[in-house]
Amino acid sequence: MTRNITVRTTRSWIVLFLRVLACGFLIAALILHGDLRLVPIAIALGCVLVLFVLRDRTQPSAGADWSGSADLLLKGKKFSGQLSLAKGRMIWSPTDRSHRLGVDEINVNIVAGSELKLETGPALLDVIVTVSGTAGKHRFLTHRSSSLKRAVDHLEM
Repeated sequence: MTRNITVRTTRSWIVLFLRVLACGFLIAALILHGDLRLVPIAIALGCVLVLFVLRDRTQPSAGADWSGSADLLLKGKKFSGQLSLAKGRMIWSPTDRSHRLGVDEINVNIVAGSELKLETGPALLDVIVTVSGTAGKHRFLTHRSSSLKRAVDHLEM
């Protein structure tokens, strides 16, 4: 079974374009302003932003075909953790911080009647994985990769 990631909407392309445009205007302002003292400040802020954006990770599940950092999307909040795909099951393990906030491990058996959907996320390389089954509906935010798509294709449904 082949799963394709849904096509990005026009609205999300506009948002991505505006983000790139804003970054371009910031760089142009730094160049046109001619104040080189602002460049190290901009680099430092960029480094802080990268550290802020990186997701927390935890140990992958044993025997997983694919594993990657993923946020559980629950009631408008994000809880960081590790999403692992194994044959016939999907496991999300919370980080220590998410566990302290009261979120437990999610283990979903992929059986006949389960629904698995991949959608584009808010950023360019983000993917939202939605799985519905007997245990309920869960949504995870992770990064797009060809190995993720291959692992989803190999799940038995």
